[in-house]
Amino acid sequence: MTDPVYLGCSDGFDKGWTYYKKFKLYDVSEGVHLDPAYVFQTTHDEPDTSVIVDIEETAALVVVDMQNFFLHPRCNDYPEGIAAAKRTLEVVAKCRTLGIRHSCLLLRSERRCLMIIWLNWGLTKTDILNMPSAIHRSFSRQLFADHEEARKATVNRTGSGKEKTATSGDASEECQLSDGEGQSRRGLGSNMGSGRGKLLMAKQWNTELYDPLLQASDKEKDIFCDKNRMSGMWSDNTELCQAVKREHFNTLLFAGVNSDQCVLGTIVDAYNRGYTCVMLEDCCATKTPGGQDVTTCNVAKCYGFVTDSKSFCKGTVLTGDAKMAWMGRTVDTGEYLDDTEL
Repeated sequence: MTDPVYLGCSDGFDKGWTYYKKFKLYDVSEGVHLDPAYVFQTTHDEPDTSVIVDIEETAALVVVDMQNFFLHPRCNDYPEGIAAAKRTLEVVAKCRTLGIRHSCLLLRSERRCLMIIWLNWGLTKTDILNMPSAIHRSFSRQLFADHEEARKATVNRTGSGKEKTATSGDASEECQLSDGEGQSRRGLGSNMGSGRGKLLMAKQWNTELYDPLLQASDKEKDIFCDKNRMSGMWSDNTELCQAVKREHFNTLLFAGVNSDQCVLGTIVDAYNRGYTCVMLEDCCATKTPGGQDVTTCNVAKCYGFVTDSKSFCKGTVLTGDAKMAWMGRTVDTGEYLDDTEL
């Protein structure tokens, strides 16, 4: 008989995973073993591998940066991102049918299943003052353009063949230049114009959830976290780190944009903090050439697991005897493990 492989320490924060080699089955519940559990198949690394998580107490879906600045046509031409958002909506809907787990601040009887966390850029004035230069640079590209490049960008955007001139009062309205993708990048906190608000500042139109996702969110039951770096877990003091610690999560599923930047950055920091990470690959997107493939490969090989919306939504809820039976057999053959293997 094949003995299970135990991964991780037996006490402390990381209670460890159990891998049943014969059945390609990971139990990542870290010894919690509460009902209900949820099992789904992965899409990368070894084929036909399944993962079991305990969803009532310890798992959460983290949706990263699916906000207007990155997805709305007024800010960005991003069909890949829109497609990822649509798949994310399917996963969110699945979570709702599972019975969403509410915040730990609610009564335990009201807390059910998988929590949803919306993680978005949302800067304050203090964040701007303390922001590292490298991050400022990423969102200040237009400031580096010479006058001729700026003039051409304006003409291309207006489509009039003429240079559009700034008017008094708000020099950053429609005449404000874009980086060629509809995103105004004249510095964090700069006015994007046309009612879009200040660049990546909290409580602005450009930092709101993209409308289809906003409509799917629940202000009373979901968790909303602002971030001020590419990663939402770069510091113990981030809103995401505080929420995950408060709610005692140990398994985080990730959707969002961009796959190889803010999504991966948050995954890596979560991985280094000891959390189990699952990337929903078709719920993530990037414009970086080759970036999606490299990211999914690295997550599957190093940082956790990769699945997709279809595999996740086709998963099975297991409770009581059904959970114990499923954990003791393979779906393909119906063969059961004996006591030595369990």
